[in-house]
Amino acid sequence: MRGRVILAANVLALAAGLSVASAQTTGEIYGKVADSSGAVLPGVTVTLASPVLLQPQVAATTETGTYRFPQIPIGVYSVKFELAGFKSVVKEGIRVEIGLNAQINQVLEVSTVQETITVMAESPLVDLKDAGKNTRFTQEALQAIPSARDPWVIIEQSAGVAMDRSNVGGSQSGQQSNFVARGAAFAQQKWNLDGVDITDMAATGGSPVYFDFDALEEMSISTGGADVSMQSPGVGINLVTKSGTDKFRGSGRYYVTDDSFQAINVTDELRKQGATTGNPIQNIQDYGIEAGGPIKKGLAWIWGSYGKQDINVGINNFYKNTPECQAMKAALRQDPLSYSVEDTRTCLNSDTTLLNNYNLKFSMQTFRNNQFSWYFNGAEKVRNARDASDLRPLETTYRQMGVTRSDLGSSWWKTGMPKSYKWTDRHIFSDRLMVEGSYAHVGNNFELAFHEDSLRDVQPSYEIVSPAGLWGRSYQDIIYVRPTDSVDVTANYFAPGVLGGDHSFKLGVKFRQDGAYSESLWGGDAYARFRNGVASEAQIYRIGKENRILTNRNFYVQDSYTRGRYTLNVGVRFDYQTDSVDPMSIDASPFYGQPTYSGVYQGVTYTGQVFDQLPAISFDGAKALGDEGHALMNWSPRVGFSYDLTGDGRNVVKFNYARYTGQLGGNSGMMSVRYNPVVQTYVRYPWVDSNQDQFIQANEVVYTPAPLDWTTGYDYRNPSRLTTTGTVDPDLTNDNTDEIIVSYDRQLGSDFAVGASYIWRK
Repeated sequence: MRGRVILAANVLALAAGLSVASAQTTGEIYGKVADSSGAVLPGVTVTLASPVLLQPQVAATTETGTYRFPQIPIGVYSVKFELAGFKSVVKEGIRVEIGLNAQINQVLEVSTVQETITVMAESPLVDLKDAGKNTRFTQEALQAIPSARDPWVIIEQSAGVAMDRSNVGGSQSGQQSNFVARGAAFAQQKWNLDGVDITDMAATGGSPVYFDFDALEEMSISTGGADVSMQSPGVGINLVTKSGTDKFRGSGRYYVTDDSFQAINVTDELRKQGATTGNPIQNIQDYGIEAGGPIKKGLAWIWGSYGKQDINVGINNFYKNTPECQAMKAALRQDPLSYSVEDTRTCLNSDTTLLNNYNLKFSMQTFRNNQFSWYFNGAEKVRNARDASDLRPLETTYRQMGVTRSDLGSSWWKTGMPKSYKWTDRHIFSDRLMVEGSYAHVGNNFELAFHEDSLRDVQPSYEIVSPAGLWGRSYQDIIYVRPTDSVDVTANYFAPGVLGGDHSFKLGVKFRQDGAYSESLWGGDAYARFRNGVASEAQIYRIGKENRILTNRNFYVQDSYTRGRYTLNVGVRFDYQTDSVDPMSIDASPFYGQPTYSGVYQGVTYTGQVFDQLPAISFDGAKALGDEGHALMNWSPRVGFSYDLTGDGRNVVKFNYARYTGQLGGNSGMMSVRYNPVVQTYVRYPWVDSNQDQFIQANEVVYTPAPLDWTTGYDYRNPSRLTTTGTVDPDLTNDNTDEIIVSYDRQLGSDFAVGASYIWRK
């Protein structure tokens, strides 16, 4: 294995917090209560209230004077401290953001009369329990920072993250950006939506859906220092949507970005290099509404949203198919400056993307200390000309849309919106034990279809030499169905006064299964290859079908031990990953069994034969390493230590060690696919266009002893073979990343803190 060592020194000034646990969408309030002499006070009633809680939560301080409210929703809280013989104190305005462990200590003064003191609390910015490196974006930051309106532009603003593009004015919001941080591959990123791991494991590291930006309450991006809830070393993206409260509230928006608002920055020098028109925004509209409130106050809430983005962008040199525009195209090839940029842009086709997004959330207090919640997301992407370019004219572009199906492997498909949903039940057994269980389904179904249905039987054309890479007539159709089902159980237990300190235990178990079904075919089951416009080669295809199954089993446990000014975090997680390919039957290529070319080709006489390549095949499925199967099993330790230098939570030094293990997926090496012979398969042979119609007929294929090219793993000598040349090494092990972070955090004011970190990774 080849590794990389990454050394980084970061200095960050953050106005809204310094660290966060990577895979959380909640936070925590905890602390200690003492009297004016410094003696701890057990038995103090601590009441936590907030508009984001259906019912207030109540705890009593332990024999060490401590209390804890774990996994509370993000929001603004008040904490009330009450004990007979002491003044009651209410601290208001405590803001809890994603993953923040907010320490709220209190000193109670003796009083002979019953009185309550209310103060505005200073929200802590330094987290004593967490060494994570992240950036958090509150609702105010999401709305106030001028940028395009999608999560990827927010990720771009995070320290240590490098993006593959700039999303100017929202022109790229219809396509996901790629990004990396601290040397981790893109396939190691993790996406979490309202606590659900929605990471697309077929396009590993990507999101399966697009988002309604105004439906987001808060967002955080983590680039290191993750606790045991994070498996991989990549960027952790946590999105939290809004929810109902005891008051009705809502908002709406309508944004327009138009061609008339933008300047032209395409210079003559750029035009001479091929950027003749640039990629101008033609028109972008973003509008939607969100609202929520009580069904019954203190008992049940509901919230919902609808958002739509209509993105129209011109593609460089992607001209309309009109006589005037095609004449302009021809002239510009001879002289890129023969028309003005303004004139060329009037001839550009539109690459249009429609993003429709629906959200619905319901929360209910089912009985005392128990809460049930349900969340639904419908996300649809429709695109009219995906992959458009000067080498991919309109008829060769994809139409992208969501799809549904009646039965796996059936030929009946229809357009439809992919749907995701989650059920969660949380029960607080006591002020020391809380357990939460959830089930989630993520729908991720879409089709990259022919630009027109009538092109299904039309063979594409491809120019090899001049202009190299030019497609024509048609292209291909690919259907993807990628459902994810997961079950998560988490528990938090508080054990005070053990071994001289307080223990906060966190335990989690996850079961997850990802499917990746695909169908693919080329127009006319082949494409015709030309050299300078002369028929040259026939690339013949057999339809591909595949259903991959990825199975994950994860377990983690962590203890956060606090004693005085010290906090020690010790955790470990176990990851089990394996995959398989389901049985599948594939029809023969239409060219199979047809007579081939009979005549003279390049001085050699060929006698017509029956084309016996790409026959029908039935595959019994496969596991990695054949019948035995193969799984990647990894233990990953995490150790963190922090020390409060001044005892007020404002000056903290931290050390953190973490080992991460790679997540298995489509782009990071699923194993069993190496044994699958029914993927989309091709063979390429010389072609003589006898009837000069520029389309391939079977009797025009020059059946040479060996193809010019063929799919890796296919055996043209034994076309019906049910195995491939691919193998999986029985000693294959997973990749690991080791990370050490040493940092110092200091809070300088009520809303300002700085931190310096040294990060080592291999």
